[in-house]
Amino acid sequence: MSMTHPTWTRRGLRFFLLWPVLLAWRMASVVERGTGIVWTLIGGSALVMLGLFLCSTLLGVILGLPMAICGSFLLARALY
Repeated sequence: MSMTHPTWTRRGLRFFLLWPVLLAWRMASVVERGTGIVWTLIGGSALVMLGLFLCSTLLGVILGLPMAICGSFLLARALY
């Protein structure tokens, strides 16, 4: 008897682990469609720089890290 998991289990696990990335990509797509590529690049760059600046302080890490991640998603969406 084989000890492999059914295909739906692997697909479900993959979806469960990747849904935050998929959600962030879709949100970046909505922003990009609403503002355009140039404004998405500018906004993404600003979020990344501000997020990295906030990461230099210990309390700023709580806000800075998600801000930098969101900015990098916006940059990636604008470039691709």
